[in-house]
Amino acid sequence: MKYEYLSDPNEAEDAADYYTREFRKRGVADGDPLQLVVRVSRIGKAKLAAVETDVVRLYDCASVEHGEHGLVFKKATLTARLQPLRFERSQLVNAARALYRLMLDHGVAVEITLA
Repeated sequence: MKYEYLSDPNEAEDAADYYTREFRKRGVADGDPLQLVVRVSRIGKAKLAAVETDVVRLYDCASVEHGEHGLVFKKATLTARLQPLRFERSQLVNAARALYRLMLDHGVAVEITLA
């Protein structure tokens, strides 16, 4: 799910429905283990530590990697591979709420995908 989809915290439920449909299209069945990746971009370098702290606080991360993106003005990026979770709507609602929290608190772009 691209970050543009979620513009309001009240849309977390809609976002969870979107994730559910998309992951089912990719063959994930209810209750299956689900491996997600959270990509955060457009991070000002001065905010990288704060964003990483929040990502680790909001998600159960297996690993976190840093990078940069941009031709002229480089912005920091962060990729967090999450611990496996069960493919359940409640898990996806929590992921969507955390996604929105990061966007609101830090003004970053966030995307959640399957690993």
